[in-house]
Amino acid sequence: MLPNVVGARLAPKGFWLPSRINPSDDPTRDVPIRLPITPLPARYCALSFGEPDFSFIDIIVSQYVPGDMPDLDDLLKAAEPETARVLKASGFRAPPLKRSCASPPVLACLSDNKCENLHQHNTRNAENNVCVVAASSCPSCFDEPTFELSCPTTVIDEGKCSASAGVCSSGRRDRRRSSVLRESGPKTVIGPGAAFGKKWTAGPVLSRLPVSRFLLPARVRDVSKWRPSGPGAICLFSGSKRWAKALLRQGCPWVLTYEIHLEGQDLLDPLIQKEVFSLIEEGSALCAGAGPVCSSFSTAVTPPVRNAEFPAGLPNLRPSMREKVKQGNLMSALCVKIVKLCIFHGVRFWIENPRTSWIWRLRSWRKLFRALPKVCGHVGPWDICYCRFGTPWQKRTRIFCDLDVEQDELKCVCQHNHLALRGGGPRGVSWTKVAEPYPWGFAELLALLCADRAGWKSLPEDFSVAEFARKSCLSHSAEYDVFRPKRAKYDPRFASSNHPFAHGFLRFCCRGVFVVVACFCLSVDCDAAPQNKRRVRVPLEDKHRVGQVTVDRHAVALECFSVWLLSQGCSLSIEDLCAKPALLDGLCHKFGQSLYNSDKPYSHYVYLITGLQSTHLYLKRQLQYSWNFAFIWCDAEPTVHRTPVPEIVVEAICSVALCYGWFQFAVVTLIGFYGIMRSVEPLVATREDVVLPSDMFSSCTGKLFVRINNPKTAKRGNARVQHGSVCSEAVVEFVEAVLGPLQRTDLLWPFSQSAYRRRFDKLLALVGVSKNYYTPGGLRGGGAVRDFVINGDIANLMWKMRITSQSTLAHYLQEVVTEQSLLRLPEGSRNILKLLSRIFPALRLVAIASLNSGCAKPLVQVLFSSE
Repeated sequence: MLPNVVGARLAPKGFWLPSRINPSDDPTRDVPIRLPITPLPARYCALSFGEPDFSFIDIIVSQYVPGDMPDLDDLLKAAEPETARVLKASGFRAPPLKRSCASPPVLACLSDNKCENLHQHNTRNAENNVCVVAASSCPSCFDEPTFELSCPTTVIDEGKCSASAGVCSSGRRDRRRSSVLRESGPKTVIGPGAAFGKKWTAGPVLSRLPVSRFLLPARVRDVSKWRPSGPGAICLFSGSKRWAKALLRQGCPWVLTYEIHLEGQDLLDPLIQKEVFSLIEEGSALCAGAGPVCSSFSTAVTPPVRNAEFPAGLPNLRPSMREKVKQGNLMSALCVKIVKLCIFHGVRFWIENPRTSWIWRLRSWRKLFRALPKVCGHVGPWDICYCRFGTPWQKRTRIFCDLDVEQDELKCVCQHNHLALRGGGPRGVSWTKVAEPYPWGFAELLALLCADRAGWKSLPEDFSVAEFARKSCLSHSAEYDVFRPKRAKYDPRFASSNHPFAHGFLRFCCRGVFVVVACFCLSVDCDAAPQNKRRVRVPLEDKHRVGQVTVDRHAVALECFSVWLLSQGCSLSIEDLCAKPALLDGLCHKFGQSLYNSDKPYSHYVYLITGLQSTHLYLKRQLQYSWNFAFIWCDAEPTVHRTPVPEIVVEAICSVALCYGWFQFAVVTLIGFYGIMRSVEPLVATREDVVLPSDMFSSCTGKLFVRINNPKTAKRGNARVQHGSVCSEAVVEFVEAVLGPLQRTDLLWPFSQSAYRRRFDKLLALVGVSKNYYTPGGLRGGGAVRDFVINGDIANLMWKMRITSQSTLAHYLQEVVTEQSLLRLPEGSRNILKLLSRIFPALRLVAIASLNSGCAKPLVQVLFSSE
């Protein structure tokens, strides 16, 4: 057009038409949409049916151009639109349009010779938010002048249509969401996928699903008689179903959920995937959302299984991790296909995953990021932070959606540290699992945007995403207070140091006086004695005097003995042999001899004898021959003890742990060493089991006690509840700083025992000590040796170790007190241990100051930060 205008010396001139004579202004003036002034030509219907006829162009062109000009196919190939090339480059392929005699034309036409009903029909459709197209007489649709739908379907192409075509404009929703664009939002379109000539009916796939699979609104009373009356939504990887429940409150008639862990809902099953694709293709859903599992996509996986070079998975992974990576890639491919299907069929969608997830770096998603914003301007990534909705953790998240909110980023604006989602949380549950459900505010916002785009609800003109998040943070932040660390509240009244109550001592005294006066005035009985514990009645026949682990080992030993009897040709069962103790005693001796010859552990034989005597009490003192062989075997075993961990090694690994920020690791290690406790006892203790000086309001700050609820020797005549003590003022001060803010039921070590052993080995490797040279079991022996060398008081040492026999103490002292394990280490390792042991007091003081200021960061960050 431009060369023609310039060549003909034409000058453009703008003008305007009044709205009363301009039908194209009707969608923006809140008036019924008028019919087009000029009917569509007949060739437009042929184009809409997918059968273009360009013969009339050939006739016209042949009259004015020579015969050697390019033909129509060459021109069409040269004029291929940019959007089609972008979609092809991204791998997007539109499914072929299927036509049959039973299905009506793709475009609904209104006959122009029945104009007496057109104005009434157009008015009704405008009130019901229905877009129609008027055309000239078409033989294929002449007998069906009007069509309408009972449920809306969304517009795929949201660009404004021309007034000559008579189609109301949907338009892209403005960020201000004015009334003009709000009314031109998702419209009911008579086009592909619509059921012409009848009300909306559920598709075949949707009709086969049972009612129990649906989430329904609260207004549905009789669930057994309910069937879908309109399109709803699909929630994949539903989890806590917060978004689905919020969407029902916004007007959605039903939500179909898929949870990957439930039977019949595994989205990796090809049949289930085909079911989801069919629901989208048959128009049963107006909205779909998915939050795929990000176990292998997480950047926190250690050791990493993906990187920038291999985002789809590193080579040479172990089989179990390779299977997880494969499942993650299949979930990603499923989400990509769902996105393409939703775009083609006009279904609103969103895909959620952490901002740093490897899923966004896969090749298929990068292609979508490059291609779709060029084709559909309202499709793109939306980045948010959960802390904007009141959570104590930040958790940066990305939502790839077509909700036109990619510019409304909700990034963190907090001025304080966030809770790190690492390790175990309350009651042993990992923090990542605690933070897995969507915040209620985010679920409500996402549901509100989806409902607005699907047509179930209209947003107000002044709606703001940031303002909604701010109000949600104020209303929902109290739900997460249990996860926040306790901090002193700032009171502006006492900000000035000149105020008489600005000093902590005066405030403490005034508060104490107020509490005493209130107790006397209200006659509060503060001396109520605790109630006695009542015995819980349980069947005593099912109880064992040994632990469950020992019971299981007894069962394994008896099973091995039964197999050996069968191999020796003995058909008698163990129950029959127990009736003949002499025969059983001889067979046990023979079985022990076979175990010894095959280099089996000594414990296997002892568990067999003790297992027989625990299940058949009358066998005690009747298996003397077997026990005699057990004592001979025990004497033949070499003497092996756990190497006691020296104090210098404990201080060295605690120094490195403080630099990593592993404060709780350092606490349980120091308590186990200086308290001379068994390795497992501080790992299973809770904050309630530790008695700190501040808990007793005591001036003696150099001692703490740890209660042991299930000691090893409880069933050997010792006390059922025992305690250990730590007598070191420096250690107690550090433990007070770490454990003081914890809740009563919090574990001192919130992770597993294997996690403690892995960190113990890692720290030893960093200081130059080989694996298994020292073990956590050697902390008790090392503490006993240290106390004996410093004090030399045997009676006091036996009380601290909670043992009653000096022969037991001899195993800890007589053979290991002279153990020179440090001399066998390399010279470099000994130098590293000396250096780290010397700087441990300084690092401990820095850690205490950091913890008291509420900044529990690794000391590497504290020492080298610019603050």
